[in-house]
Amino acid sequence: IPNIPALMLKAKLSYQLAPATKVSTQILAQGPSYGRGDETNTDINGQVPGFMVAKLSATHQLDKYLMLFGSVNNLLDHRYSNFGNLATNNIGSGNAEQFRSFSSGRSIVVGINGKF
Repeated sequence: IPNIPALMLKAKLSYQLAPATKVSTQILAQGPSYGRGDETNTDINGQVPGFMVAKLSATHQLDKYLMLFGSVNNLLDHRYSNFGNLATNNIGSGNAEQFRSFSSGRSIVVGINGKF
């Protein structure tokens, strides 16, 4: 099936540093997959390569209602593609080519969560 890898791994490990503070790491690993439009699995460009990304996150409960949170997505700033599409390039050669999406790179998120 296009864009669905045969192998995928998702893992999360959390550690309670203190009663109000928790840190976590997550790993997503995905094997290669065939691009959409390559239902016969014969594209000369091959498969969309597999990848592995890591995420680091932390939370700190300030009080009964407020919690600080932060995370670093794509911790190692790995560049990868998670989607491929085999289509005709009407601008260039006019031949079928594999077009790939690219990762968003490292991002940092910080915020506060309130429950009322």
